[in-house]
Amino acid sequence: MEDSKKQSELNPPELDHNDEDFESPSRKGFLGCLCILLVLVCSGWWLWTGWLSNWFSQQSAKEAVDAYELGAFEKAGDKLEKLLTLVPRAPDTLRATGKLLQDSDPFRAFLAMKHLKDTSEAEPDDLRLYARLAQDVRKAHLAREVVNDLLQKEPENPDSLFLVARELSLAFRRDAALVKIREILAVSPTHRPSRLLQAQLLTFQPQLLNRIRGKTQLLEIASEEKDRLGLEALLLLAEGAEDLINSEEREGAWRQVEFHPLSTPAQRLQALGIRLGQKRLNKKELAGVVIQFEEWPVELSQWLADRNYFEEALRLFDLEKARAKPSLFNAWFRVLLNPSASLSVGDKGLAADLLVEAEAHLDKTTYLLFKGLVAFRHGPRSKAEAYCQQALAAAQQEIEGKRNVALETVAFQTLAMRMPALALESTRYRFAEGLGDEDSYGACQTYFIANLANKRSRDALSVAEGIVERFPSEWAARNNMLYLQLVLQVKTEEAIKGAEELSAQALLLPGFRTTLALARLRAGKPKEALDAITVKGVAPIYKQDADKAILAAVLHANGMHEAARELAVGVNRGNLLPEEIALLGE
Repeated sequence: MEDSKKQSELNPPELDHNDEDFESPSRKGFLGCLCILLVLVCSGWWLWTGWLSNWFSQQSAKEAVDAYELGAFEKAGDKLEKLLTLVPRAPDTLRATGKLLQDSDPFRAFLAMKHLKDTSEAEPDDLRLYARLAQDVRKAHLAREVVNDLLQKEPENPDSLFLVARELSLAFRRDAALVKIREILAVSPTHRPSRLLQAQLLTFQPQLLNRIRGKTQLLEIASEEKDRLGLEALLLLAEGAEDLINSEEREGAWRQVEFHPLSTPAQRLQALGIRLGQKRLNKKELAGVVIQFEEWPVELSQWLADRNYFEEALRLFDLEKARAKPSLFNAWFRVLLNPSASLSVGDKGLAADLLVEAEAHLDKTTYLLFKGLVAFRHGPRSKAEAYCQQALAAAQQEIEGKRNVALETVAFQTLAMRMPALALESTRYRFAEGLGDEDSYGACQTYFIANLANKRSRDALSVAEGIVERFPSEWAARNNMLYLQLVLQVKTEEAIKGAEELSAQALLLPGFRTTLALARLRAGKPKEALDAITVKGVAPIYKQDADKAILAAVLHANGMHEAARELAVGVNRGNLLPEEIALLGE
């Protein structure tokens, strides 16, 4: 018995290695190591790709901004497009988009900086750029919020204080802006943006001495550095009032713009065109211009077409280049469809050939719109309308990120082709969910105009009220709303008060005078209405039929029946709303 017990201690019972619940310690260790290794590899890959993506966006964004600052616009644009394709929401991509597009596409730049602001990555300089862009896209109330926050943290920062003065200037409150600028320069006398704005504001002063001081300061800033502020000073000189800038100074400013290292191709061509005036170029001179700007066929072709050099513009057509850069199709269609062009049969054939080639390189909406434009120019209207209807259907099928832009394009082009019903249909699809905070002022205005073009007065008023809600600092939008409220006699008392308040804030441009006159007419003050619509007893020259109708009603209310009748005869009632026609009867 003892022997068997000893034997059992020496030889323990064998274990069943086929048991599913059994795992040897070595196997457990192996699986554990494998799991840890997989976690490390995955984490490493995630960290590596994240770091690589971040590094790529930082480097590419820096290269894009550096190229932009040096005036290498094509290189900067290519870098930005690559960034937007690969890492569109990276902070550096958003920052680069804001900087590069601030002049050429401010609303797109604004949206990029808005997305950056909504992250935790926005720095004070980013917020200032956002505020500046908000001012540019008529959202001064949003800019004001950010600037106030910045000033709470840095109350003496001249860049933030400058934005306060800039808002006043953009609102035509020039005296108040000048006071603010002088406060900034008293503390920071070398702050160049403030110096430039001060110079610009001085040129608007009524006193000749102040205006000359402003011009002198612009000349100083332009000569200091060949940077963007210097270029802006040159443009202000080149486009200054005739009684302040003589022809020699103006020509000199344009010449400097033409050869400034940071001028865009469009600015250089504009400067060249102004310098040439009405002069027709000979073949040698024209060839020199083409060689000088051959790297910019989009801008050059449009410039040539605008100056009636259609043959030369058409020679720039190169299908190989267009296949590589589809935006060239857009430029060349604009040349072929230029209203002043007298196209030959061969050129019409070129348009047809271009349409065939463009189909593979343009999105469906743009392609169909071009077919509609060609038909509108050369074919029956019914054919043009059919293509535009197809373009609208294609726009509705676009993916979410592109649908709104496509619908806006269809609406704009169909309005231009005098197809108001299609334009209204496009804008209704575009704004099916109402006006949003990220909708541009231009898109909202297209919606407003489409309703007016279809004589939908109350719908137009509803849109106008929505625009004012989202763009409260935009005087033109407020004027549109007040005018329709007065015409339709909706919230009349409120509109009368609003028109008087607006007249105290805004420059009394002809359209604003019309609204003020109608407000006073509705208030039972015909004499004051006549004062509003005339300057020293003389009415401004109105081109719009609606303005003429209001003036006729005001004249009639003041007993000037014959003058009112003569003016009313020249009014095209087809361009009026039903309620405006009723005013003529009053």
